[in-house]
Order: sequence, then C-alpha cells, then structure tokens
Amino acid sequence: LIKTKGINILHASDNKDIIQIFEDCKNRKESVTYQTLSLTSENKKIWTQTTINPVLDEDDNVIKFVAIDSNITRLKEAEVAVIKQSKELELKNKELEKLSIVASETDNAVIIADHCGNIEWVNNAFTRILGYTLEEFKELRGSTLLEVSQSPEIKDYLHSCIREKRPVVYVSRNKTRDGNIVWMQTTLTPVVVDDKIKKLVAIDTNITRLKLAEEEIEAQRDEIEAQRDHIAESQSEIQS
Repeated sequence: LIKTKGINILHASDNKDIIQIFEDCKNRKESVTYQTLSLTSENKKIWTQTTINPVLDEDDNVIKFVAIDSNITRLKEAEVAVIKQSKELELKNKELEKLSIVASETDNAVIIADHCGNIEWVNNAFTRILGYTLEEFKELRGSTLLEVSQSPEIKDYLHSCIREKRPVVYVSRNKTRDGNIVWMQTTLTPVVVDDKIKKLVAIDTNITRLKLAEEEIEAQRDEIEAQRDHIAESQSEIQS
C-alpha cells in the first residue's frame, strides 16, 4: 500500500473528501466515519466503511490516528439491488413481491414498511440474526419502525428520511432472542414513485465485530493512559 499510494493516509485513501474528513477528525478530536469505493490490488471494486479514531495524550493533543475499515460491499450491492428492483416494480406494479425476492437473497436483515413506517415484511436473515419471526417481533417490540428501533435518535432519522426523501444511515445496539448483543448499521431508504414515498426499506448489516474492535482499541488506549499516569506518579515519588 505504501509503495503504491504513499505513506500518508491522505494519499492512500480513495475518498475524494479525505482531506476534509481528516481535518474534521483532527480538529474536533472525535471519531469520524465515512464510506469509500476503492480498488483492490487485483482491480476489484469494493466498498469500505472507515472509522478514524484520534488518539489523544494527557494534554488532549492528537498523537496518532487509528483507522478501522469494514467491507460493506455486500450491503452496497443490496442497496443497489433494492433501488433497481424498486424501479422495475414501479413499471410492473409488483412492488413488494420483487423487493422480497431481492431482500431474501442477502445476508443482511431487511425490513419493508409502508410510507408511514408500519412494518409489512422481514426477510429470513432478519429472523436468523435476531431470532424472531415478524409476528413475534411485533408482539415484543411493536409494529412500526419507530417502535422497534433501538436507536435513541430513530425519530429524527425517520422524519429526515421521509421529509428529504433520501436514505439515512445510523447505528444501533440490539439484543437477540438468546440475549446476545449485536450492533447493526441500518440504511433506511425511501422508495419514491411519482415524488411520493410508497415504501420504506431498512437494510441492517451486522457490525458487531467492528464495534468490538473499536472497544478493544479504546480499552487499550485507556490502559496505556493508566500506565503513563502510573509511571508519572512513580517518577514523582522518586523525585520527592
């Protein structure tokens, strides 16, 4: 990578907005997440979601950056498939049936709701990941996207999606039927026909491994800071 694109992250990244993204991360001293279409060494196109985490010293100065990449190519392909199918369904007046076919073929959980957010259908991956059928899930959580989502900002995300008629992406923490915790990244996409929202399609991808990796990095950073504080305290005791 260094030989091909250089040693600097600004040169190595294929994201056209990387300079602004990097500056935002550095100036705000907060993690920044973005998506990029890249080429592998074999010229294969892949989508990655990158989270850049700033590492701060005891004086709150940025001393390092840790970038974690997650391959979301299958998620992007599912999004493209859903959009493509929605156009075909508009012409053939078989909206829900063909969306179901596309959604059933992905490992991502898919929820289809009407224009008000009332859940109509989920795919097999939804049941496989969370352990609930649609009816069981409705009985436990509710029957609308607003009720079932574990995101504290779901109301704002849902209103933004409907108002702007554009996809929104958010992350939430969920509990499976077996009591396990899974982190899901949701892309909520409106299906627009004649400038009116006919359906809402939520595609969930399991990013639990990414979250665990982020937590591990955070724990390691805390441990390093604790060791640094201990060393400083020991040096102070020796000097006194």
